[in-house]
Amino acid sequence: MDIEKIINFDGKLAPDIPGIIVREWQMFQKVNNEGGRAYCQDDLITFYIMRAAQFRNWPEALRDSYFADLGAASKEGKNLLAFKYGYMMEYTSPEAFENIKAQLPAVTTERQEKADRITAAQVAQFLELSEIYPNVTGRARKARSEQDRAFGGTSFETYLRGELKTYSGDTLELYSRFMESPGAENLIYNIYNDTVRMYGYSSMEDAEKKLNR
Repeated sequence: MDIEKIINFDGKLAPDIPGIIVREWQMFQKVNNEGGRAYCQDDLITFYIMRAAQFRNWPEALRDSYFADLGAASKEGKNLLAFKYGYMMEYTSPEAFENIKAQLPAVTTERQEKADRITAAQVAQFLELSEIYPNVTGRARKARSEQDRAFGGTSFETYLRGELKTYSGDTLELYSRFMESPGAENLIYNIYNDTVRMYGYSSMEDAEKKLNR
């Protein structure tokens, strides 16, 4: 798959998105895993598709704020991607999390509550989408955190909550406002629709049909 075609997907990719993803990718390369380097750390195309599909559906102000978060973290020598995977371990590997949680930035009660509200809203959208497009969503993550250990993976809920905890207070506030706006009503559908289109399907319906073969 030609990454240039992905970057220029349908001519509508906002010019700031590649910059966000490049900065994330640089941080991702420095994430240390318990079992050694993960295969996904060498898969730039998948990383780009997943991240671009998300950021395409954010308002510009939210993207700008998150980009600022990444820049501030870089200047301070902090790795937001490493923090994200650390926060996720609270659900995927609770015992190991106890050994590293002191190394993670503290999350205020206010930020935690905002992260929880955003996560709940998006999990609800994900579950609704799963009812309509089970073949598409079935190839993604499980929905709930309680499924992490049973299925040996990271759920949609755990991944999202872990990422939200790395956002600044300003970014979380913008995200909260966005989730309360009409523009976020079909957020998860829009993200998945862009994802399958970048993989070459014409629509969610097309992907659902072909993935059932």
